[in-house]
Amino acid sequence: MSNRKIRSQRQCYSPTERFDYLQKLLHEFNVTDSREAKRQVLANICSFAYNPINFEALNRLNIIPTLLDSLRLKDDKLKEFAISGLCNLSA
Repeated sequence: MSNRKIRSQRQCYSPTERFDYLQKLLHEFNVTDSREAKRQVLANICSFAYNPINFEALNRLNIIPTLLDSLRLKDDKLKEFAISGLCNLSA
């Protein structure tokens, strides 16, 4: 894949759009009672953590405390996703 194509993919969402999308994901994670939905949403949030372009939005939304709180849940899959997200953020 060319650098030009990669660059255009990274810039396809404005910082405001990215923040709004992550905010909606976080809200859904916090309000849903479905275990499967929580897993999917947390996995989606954590996939944003690998890219430094998302760090500001993740920080403004206090995602790290959410990930740390997820480590206390009884669901091992949620714990796994939370650990992945924390690892992605630490890079």
